[in-house]
This record gives sequence, C-alpha cells and structure tokens, in this order.
Amino acid sequence: MKCRLLLVAGSVAAVAAFPAGADGVPGGAVMVDDEDDVSNVLDLERVTMTESRNGRYRVEVITWERWSVSDLVASSGPSGSVCVRLWTTRQPSSRPPNYLVCATPDADGEKLVGQVLRDSGTSVPTKVASATVSGPDTRRRLAFAFTATSIREPSKVRFGVEAAQASGCPRPRGCIDTAPDAPASRGFEPRG
Repeated sequence: MKCRLLLVAGSVAAVAAFPAGADGVPGGAVMVDDEDDVSNVLDLERVTMTESRNGRYRVEVITWERWSVSDLVASSGPSGSVCVRLWTTRQPSSRPPNYLVCATPDADGEKLVGQVLRDSGTSVPTKVASATVSGPDTRRRLAFAFTATSIREPSKVRFGVEAAQASGCPRPRGCIDTAPDAPASRGFEPRG
C-alpha cells in the first residue's frame, strides 16, 4: 500500500512539473473554455494556445456568436480589438502583460491587421513585430500566429485573451470579455 501511495504521489508531482501543455508536453495545446456570459457578439467561448515545431505560436479564439470586423469599428474614437495578453517575466496578478498580440481593423475597416506589441511598463506599448491573423470565419473563429522570437523566446508564458467590441458599446472601453475571466491567466510551456 505504501509503495502504491508513493507511485501516485510521484505521478502527481510529474504532472505538476508540466502544467502547461497537453499531457505535459511542452508546446502542447492549452485550452481555456469560457461561459456564455456577456451580451455582446464578441463573447469568448474557447481559446487554445499551441506551438508549432518551427517556433511559431498559434492562438485560436472561438466566440459563441458570429461576428465581423465591423463589430470592432468605432464610429468615433479608437476601434475595438481582440488581443492575446502574454506575461513572460511579470506576474499577471500585479502587472500588465509584457506583450500583447492584437488584431485590429485596418484603415478601411474591412479586414484585421495583426501586430505584436511590447509593454515596457513605463509608456504606451510599442510594435515589435507583425502577427498573422485569419478570420473571423463562419465558424466564429479567429486565429493568430506569431514567432517565439517576437516575444524573446520565453521559458514560460502566462496568457489570456481580451475581446473589446466597439460597435454598439459604451465608450471609451467598449464591451469587454476575457478568457479566462480576468484577472486569471493560464500557463503555457514553450518547447524551449
């Protein structure tokens, strides 16, 4: 019996050492499910983060309802956005994310443009790289792809997604949903 308990305790410790990826595999998929909990169309349902073998991160965002780029366009003031928030050296509970990977409407309000922004903590975040964005599509999906080097190849990452709808929402922030619900975040283990 004592040996069996030690084996179970050892298995729990091994799982705890690799909390981020699927089945404890670095770079494996980490999924966050979110409830149908806000009334705007940018109500997040599921967020999944993975890492490809070529060192690119992929974040897929699925919403409960269909939406379009026009839902991010504001009649005045700043447009809405969908952003992946990434903490690479800071603690999510006390500091803003180190990086934001955001999709925002282009100048014509017809398609989304992706960029990686670095937040130094002392000024407005600055663009450090581009991100590939696809969607939204008929399955209510938006996907981001960006390189590990654009966020300085961290050894660990905490992440969350924030969707800010502009159309039909109060200003200045618009209608916001987060997954996981703020201030929570989820851990992801890069391949390294």
